[in-house]
Amino acid sequence: MLDVPCYADHPEVNDAAHATAYVLFDQYQCTGTLLNAPNNAPLILTAGHCIDSQDYAQSMVAIFNAVNSTCQTGTFTLPTQAQLTALPQASGVRLLNYQEAPFFDGTDNYEVRNDIDYSLVLLEDFPNWPDVRLSGYSSFSQAVATSVTSVSAPQGLFLKVAFGSIADTGYGDQFDNAYEVDQSNNGRIDEGSSGSGIFDAGGHLVGLLSTGLGDCNNPSPNGSCPANSTACNVTGGYYAWYTKFSAIYPYIRSYLNLPLTTPALTLPDDPNVFSATPMANIDSAGIGEVTRMVNAPSATTVEIHVLSPDGPLLTRTAPKRQAVTSDWGT
Repeated sequence: MLDVPCYADHPEVNDAAHATAYVLFDQYQCTGTLLNAPNNAPLILTAGHCIDSQDYAQSMVAIFNAVNSTCQTGTFTLPTQAQLTALPQASGVRLLNYQEAPFFDGTDNYEVRNDIDYSLVLLEDFPNWPDVRLSGYSSFSQAVATSVTSVSAPQGLFLKVAFGSIADTGYGDQFDNAYEVDQSNNGRIDEGSSGSGIFDAGGHLVGLLSTGLGDCNNPSPNGSCPANSTACNVTGGYYAWYTKFSAIYPYIRSYLNLPLTTPALTLPDDPNVFSATPMANIDSAGIGEVTRMVNAPSATTVEIHVLSPDGPLLTRTAPKRQAVTSDWGT
């Protein structure tokens, strides 16, 4: 497994880690992603087989910044209850929408066409953490061989990274609503990773983890693992199935595009209150980094919306703060 702080120089890892939550509910643990939605709505997306009832949604606690302070390698230790309690968090309030049909039987034509696995939950508020980010997403289907990055809390550990690519193995186990992701070589997911996202090179959420199957559970492809082994942190092939965000989007887009219902105070354009530097490190597509400054000490909450005060919510931030975006600015 690969520790998130070891890959702080990867913009997509950095962005994803700031939007990824360590999710606790009832007596279970999964992973979720805080979505970029307007009108001050703190929405988190996780797996349907994790949160499939209002009771589970209300018992849910989403914990953020669940990362080691420095890059760890080798043996990892579970976070203590005291460590988790001290981290920024928010509780679940309402289950908004879910479907729970994980990808188990690739030989059943109905399941191949219809299985889908996600849960959208409204939190009580955003976590009290100035570095929290709201994940962008892509509602377009991704091509085979596209590189994707996973950030999750496998086995209840602090956040870990897995790099892979969208596969087409030809085993007859392809699902219409899922990506099969090859994670054989560079990081793995495990129990506790359910509901975590995969992100494209631009940091957009493109899929949501449902289940995984390695050679140890299905040794027939190359027989490299003993048939009774269940640990996925082993050598050999490993494939995971992620619900496509493009399949989820039609069911949740109304929650992501609600109009602003409670207008906030909009201040005049004043560089002493808010400013953004010229873009730096611009790539060939015209995308780069921007340093933004907020100085509104009398405010209790500051929101940055896209294009207009009622546009999509980009981030919530401290009343006085300077922060550098990753390479997504235009």
